[in-house]
Formats: sequence, structure tokens, C-alpha cells
Amino acid sequence: MKKILIPLVLVLALIAFWGYKKTNSQAVPAAQEEKTALPVGVQTIGDSITLKKTLLFPATVMGKDEATITARTDGTVTNVNFDLGKNVSQGQTLVKIDSIGNNSEPGKNNFQSAQIQELEQAMRIAKESLVLAQNNYKKSDSFANRSARDIAKRQYEDAQIALSGALDARLIVAPISGVIVSKNVSLGDSVSTGAVLATISQNSQLKIQFFVDQQQFSHFSLGLPVSLIDNNNETSLAKITNISPQADSTTKKFLIEAAPAEKNKLLSGTVINVSLDVTENPQKAGDILLPLSAITVGQNESYLFVVDNGKAKKINVQIDNISGEIAEVNLGLPENTQIIISGNKSLKDGDVVEVK
Repeated sequence: MKKILIPLVLVLALIAFWGYKKTNSQAVPAAQEEKTALPVGVQTIGDSITLKKTLLFPATVMGKDEATITARTDGTVTNVNFDLGKNVSQGQTLVKIDSIGNNSEPGKNNFQSAQIQELEQAMRIAKESLVLAQNNYKKSDSFANRSARDIAKRQYEDAQIALSGALDARLIVAPISGVIVSKNVSLGDSVSTGAVLATISQNSQLKIQFFVDQQQFSHFSLGLPVSLIDNNNETSLAKITNISPQADSTTKKFLIEAAPAEKNKLLSGTVINVSLDVTENPQKAGDILLPLSAITVGQNESYLFVVDNGKAKKINVQIDNISGEIAEVNLGLPENTQIIISGNKSLKDGDVVEVK
């Protein structure tokens, strides 16, 4: 009997030892798992009642008064008397447009253009006719001589006007004083009537132009202060001065203009950013606003996670509205409830989390 009990005791001891080892081997990973917390970002319900964000719009700095210089005739550019970013004066000759040929010589006004030279010859002939008619009238002040003199005078004046108009079309001058903000022509270019040659801007007064879409349009009103951020990240203030009531037919966006409210270093023709801080409210009473990325949207359910005693707790939600990347939902939970808004994609219900 004693011989039987000894092996039985050994078997029971082995069974007990095996059970102890198995229990410990399961308990250690479980304990280790509890210590491994997943980092998450949170936002309380109280902080989600309204949404504060900054809108940025690319904008163009322009002179309040600008002039676009265009070609008034066809031809070849034989002289360019301006540079980008330089000041020009009203009446200053900017571009000369001529006709280049191998066999033609410059005329009286230094143009090879056959049109100009024909008009120069017509004016010479008209002047000679006028001189002859005036001399005849001096010899005899008859009615016929007086009429011939008056006709010759009008013909000479018409010839002068025709030549002057042709020269004006080929000698492009600055209509206003200002800074050249765009240069679209070079020496030797062939240009056609209507081609844009340059743009002159008066930098003493600037305006800022930018475009907004339908959703952003409601944030703007006349006199609204905005911030201007230049390429050096320097900020200055401006006020909205003009809001287009109609959207562009192509882009479906609205043009808005602002005027600087203080001195700055902005230059016409440069691109900057317009910044506006806005606060958005839910459309439905009792709702909150959350990043759409905080919600997992499935075919059968939509849900998010909240922090509950250090663990992720799954909460099913009904999305009332979506605007861009923002979702409007109603949770009906206390304002201090922490909603997980980042690090939620790999979470499962009950996972241990650590708020970062």
C-alpha cells in the first residue's frame, strides 16, 4: 500500500506543479499586456461645442490703380525702355514697334515702317500744297484762292493727325506713373495688336485680392479685419473693402478685396496669404464638432472611442452633418468626457490607453 501511495503522491505533485506553471505563464503576459498602453490624443466634449480654426487664402498684392499696356499695332519690338520692378513716369516711352526689312531705310522719324514713311511723305506733300496755296492767296485774295488755302490747310492738318496717330501706335508710353509689375515683351519680339506688353501699378495704395468658396463666403463682411502674412512670415493688418456678390463661373469662387490698414513692406505683384480666425458652431442644438478622422464609419455602424478608466470605450454615434473634415454628432455625455481624436485607428474596445 505504501509503495502505491508514493507514486500517487509524486503524480499529484507533478500535476500541481504543471498547473502552477501554466497559471503563471498566462498571468505574466496578461500583466505585461496591461502595462502596454497605447498613446492617444483626446478632446473633451466641452471643448468640442465650438470649433476654432484659422483659414488661409493665397492672395495677390495689387496696386489700387493699375494700367495694362497693350500693343496698338502689329510689328517687331525694336526698343524696350523699362525693366521689371522699376519705376516709370507718366508719358515715358516704354516700347517702340517698327517693321524690319533689308531694303528699307529709316524715315524722318527713324522708322523703317512703310506705313509711317507713306504718312511722312503725305504730310510733306500736304505742307508743300499749303505753302503754295498761301502764296497764291497772298498774291490775290480772291475767293477761289482763299478756298484753296483753307482746303490745303485742312489736308495738312489731317496728314499731321494721321502721322501722329501712327507714331503713337508704335511708340508705347506709360499712361500713369508707377512700378512695372509684369513685363511680357523683349527686344526683337513680334507682337500683334492687343498683345499685353506690361503692367504698371501705383504702390502708394495697395489692394489684396483673393478667392473663397461657398462654405467660407459667409465668414466675410465689409470692414472685417484680416491678417496679411508675407513671404518672410511678417504679419500686418487689413480690412475687407469689397466682396463680389457672384461667384466666378469657372472656379465657382467669390472674389474678395482687402486694403492694408497699416504701413507694410508689401510689393505689388507678390503672392501672400490672408489669414482669418473663425469660430464654427453646430447646426443642431446639443451637437458637438469633431474631426471626421475621429469617427470610424462603417456600413452597419459609426463609432468612436472615449477614455473610460484608462481604457478605450467604444461608443456608437449618429452623424448629423459633415462639413469638409468636420463631423457633427450628439453623444449625450458629460462635458469632461475625453473623446479620442488621434491614435484611434488601431484601437479595440477595452484597450489600455495613455493620453498624450
